[in-house]
Amino acid sequence: MTAFQVGHPRHGANEASDRSRSHTVPPADMRSQAESAIPQRSRALGDTLVRMGCLKLEDIPKVLEHSARTGKKFGMSALALGLISKKDLTAALSIQQGLFHADGDRVRVPPALVTLHSPHTEEAEQFRGLRTRLLTRSDGAALRLLSVSGTGAETTSSFVALNLAVSVAQLGRKVLLIDANLRLSHLNQLLGLRHGVGLTDIINGDREFAECLAPPIVRNFTYLPAGQPAFNPQEVLCSEQFAKLVMAQIDKYDSVIVNTGDGLDTADAQLVWALTKSVLLVARRDKSRMPDIREATKLISESRANLVGTVMTR
Repeated sequence: MTAFQVGHPRHGANEASDRSRSHTVPPADMRSQAESAIPQRSRALGDTLVRMGCLKLEDIPKVLEHSARTGKKFGMSALALGLISKKDLTAALSIQQGLFHADGDRVRVPPALVTLHSPHTEEAEQFRGLRTRLLTRSDGAALRLLSVSGTGAETTSSFVALNLAVSVAQLGRKVLLIDANLRLSHLNQLLGLRHGVGLTDIINGDREFAECLAPPIVRNFTYLPAGQPAFNPQEVLCSEQFAKLVMAQIDKYDSVIVNTGDGLDTADAQLVWALTKSVLLVARRDKSRMPDIREATKLISESRANLVGTVMTR
């Protein structure tokens, strides 16, 4: 069993999300004027920064002049002039690389995705370290089909499952994240998505799999929400339909990660553990009790699953 440590979502995440949603796209005629003033090499980055609301159109000539005078690239010149922040530049470059999905008139960068939103932070580096440890263990077998569960730390286990999935997708591996926390889901909130259709709707026969997938926001990353509230979560998770749905995705994705509810409160998580056979256990410092962690470890063993590691969050 391996222990890892990762950070925790910052309290200002929602504020950052609200600020990003307030940015609007300039009128088409203003954008065309700006595009004509930007050299081809810098045009895409400048346009992205303008669309994000991070750079004003009237500031573009200043950036170009600074770039020509210093020999710095467009983005570094804008940064040197104090017109954008390092986070703005990182996000814009990520968008250019196809890591973020440009959603209509806005570019949505969920702050909870620290592996992309804040890639140079200690938190993001810890997730990359976790990804590496899991990939190098048994030739990455643990990440083929993995449950991520908490012990009294559901919010942080969802945070870990999300960032682990995205960090694996950054390597070019196709990743499916399934939200099987049917009692108290947090993933939609972390991603800034409204509750809608998902896993339960597929199991109930109301929707097809493709209809329930969330809009793509990160290359190689696919997310299946929990769906409508289930009055019988255990019946859903132990159903033949659920098992078939999960196992059918193994041939379509390089990694299938299933986020579950608390491993001790109900038997929901145990049903998923028995299916995935690999479990990453999430505990929270000063919140999760050692007896609970030991009990969860025992239940994982009783489910005939392998505990591939524990993650301690702050």
